[in-house]
Amino acid sequence: MPIKAGHIGRQKALFLHNLVSAIRPASTLEIGLFSGTSAIVIMAAAKREGYRGHIAMDPAQTTAAESAGLKNIEKAGLSPLFTFMEAESCYALPFLILEKKVSFEFAFIDASHHFDHTLIEFFYIDRLIPVGTIIAFDDVSTPAVEGVLNYIAANRHYVCRRIDALVFAVKMAHDSRHWFEFNQFKIPATDAFMNTKYTTSGKEPRLKKYE
Repeated sequence: MPIKAGHIGRQKALFLHNLVSAIRPASTLEIGLFSGTSAIVIMAAAKREGYRGHIAMDPAQTTAAESAGLKNIEKAGLSPLFTFMEAESCYALPFLILEKKVSFEFAFIDASHHFDHTLIEFFYIDRLIPVGTIIAFDDVSTPAVEGVLNYIAANRHYVCRRIDALVFAVKMAHDSRHWFEFNQFKIPATDAFMNTKYTTSGKEPRLKKYE
């Protein structure tokens, strides 16, 4: 049994396991760790001769998550395949790019769910993966993540397919836009979603309108 329960359910775990098993990546990357459930699923599905391992980054693993992910991965016997970076992705991902020693054949984004953070994570991961790689996004029902995916579909060479609350974005080609190119993309409606979230959480809205 997990030491600390995660947010990824059985259905998502099954989708991830089947996908990773099918594509047989040599190395994998994850943004966000928490209980380590998705990391365990990915490593278990990818584990084979030639698999170089899984890198995950999460700035709150030893604080908010109380090291649950690290403990669960160790308990599962997968620590030899696992590398952890306790840092924000906006710092850790550029570090990997500058190292020029790593690339990934599968990536999973399941972190802050803010538009800017998720877009930055995609921006950097795109530079760490070859054509044909899949980036999986969790919690795509949140307007911010949906907005990022709408931007990607409209402006980048990716094909996006949704299965339940996951979207799998396949890199079809390297970025070759003109320097001025920009395509409009759909901005998801947020009012109903935010009102529901604030009602159930008991928090006061922090949204501000500027004229």
